[in-house]
Amino acid sequence: MRTARIAAAALLLPLAVALTACGASGTAAPERSPKDTLKAAVAVMAQVGSAEVALDGGWSGRASWRPGVRLTLSGAADTQLLALGEGFYVRAADTGARTGGRVWEKLAGPFESAGRGEALGLGPALAFSQRLDPAGALEQAARGTVTEVGRESIDGVAATHYRAVLDGAEYFADGRGLNDERRRALAAAFRASGPTTATVDLWLNGADQLVQKTESGNPTVTDGTSTVRYAHLGTPVDLTPPSSVDVLDPMTAAG
Repeated sequence: MRTARIAAAALLLPLAVALTACGASGTAAPERSPKDTLKAAVAVMAQVGSAEVALDGGWSGRASWRPGVRLTLSGAADTQLLALGEGFYVRAADTGARTGGRVWEKLAGPFESAGRGEALGLGPALAFSQRLDPAGALEQAARGTVTEVGRESIDGVAATHYRAVLDGAEYFADGRGLNDERRRALAAAFRASGPTTATVDLWLNGADQLVQKTESGNPTVTDGTSTVRYAHLGTPVDLTPPSSVDVLDPMTAAG
């Protein structure tokens, strides 16, 4: 009799283990808060490091934010922008004719509201260059008031739309990756504009990858709202600075 009880228990034990495992697997994982979702996306986008991008105003190209800022964009009328660290270079259809054959022009004070950059319609490209690192933007946005807007489709990709609202100076003037000149320009702009509110809309796919970002409330750029879309994450960006003989530098050129 004792032997029969032991045999029965031996048969029931695997069944109990299976039922327990089934019950555990059937338990839904705790739902993440919108803030936690943005925080998870920070690590994902930092690891990715680069992507193909499309901006307002018809600008498109490739950008990398790890290990350093490298950006190539093409816009309307054969305009091209290169951002290599702290060097910004622009080429337009008439650049060679204006500069005596030099096909690139180095931008002096590219973030100022007036000047050559604005004349070429570089506003969206410069706004993107200012906040190139999506991981940094996600980290900052997660510190604000974050809500889930809903499910949407971006270029055929299913995504969840989140919105973060926070202090404008905290978001746009955090200073990471900026040189002293840019920090001073940001500080002056925020002093002149007074308190501002940054509104950041972020669309994440099912893998916590950022597919679109829209920012508004930046007083340092002419265009108050800027949007960027990310695709083909991890696309390599390998750029060589233009040869010095092909570049007009307004800081050193006479006249």
